[in-house]
Amino acid sequence: ADRGSIQIETEQLTDEINRIADQAQYNQMHMLSNKSASQNVRTAEELGMQPAKINTPASLSGSQA
Repeated sequence: ADRGSIQIETEQLTDEINRIADQAQYNQMHMLSNKSASQNVRTAEELGMQPAKINTPASLSGSQA
């Protein structure tokens, strides 16, 4: 009987966590689900951006010339 009660409670908690994840929004964007994440992720190239080039002196990078 204890295991059955624990299983029921676990299922209820899982349902509640899923409900919160599905409904949590900020600025009309779903925060905790992948509903909006897959729509909003873009690469730098897709956004028309070029990566920055960083030149580090050999003395700082640990390599020896």
